[in-house]
Amino acid sequence: MKPIEEYIYLAKNVARQFVPTGPLEDSDVYSDALMGLVLAKQRMNEDKAGFTTLACRCIKNQIIDGIRQRNRQNRLNINSEEVDVPQQEKNDEQYAALFLVDEFLNDPTHPYRDRRNVEIAKKHYVDGMTWTDIGKKIKVSRTMAMNYGRIGLEVIKNKMCEIS
Repeated sequence: MKPIEEYIYLAKNVARQFVPTGPLEDSDVYSDALMGLVLAKQRMNEDKAGFTTLACRCIKNQIIDGIRQRNRQNRLNINSEEVDVPQQEKNDEQYAALFLVDEFLNDPTHPYRDRRNVEIAKKHYVDGMTWTDIGKKIKVSRTMAMNYGRIGLEVIKNKMCEIS
């Protein structure tokens, strides 16, 4: 088998599919492509398919994994940004929201559907249950449980706006 350096052109060609313009060598995608090439070299089995086939697949998979990981990291960074609200105000707002949720759930004058959605939101955001577990418990899909929870959050937000 040829040295791995002779297959760098393959990493560039596959990476170019993901970075059609601009400098390729300075991009994260190119780094991912080179890591995929090294991974292909490690996984190569002389008895099976050719190296080029394996390398293309490994490079592409590594690039996609890298993009997903960076996107996930960006979402986490965006979600973790904090607004300049003093800690005491945060605690007061959280306490008020929790009090409102409990009051809302115990008030039979609210429609059943709203109470159910708020209860689902509480199970996820306060009690820490996963959407999958909530869905299994109420016998709906994970997506439906998530939608119910989001609707419940909207109900809580609307109630808090009414109070303010």
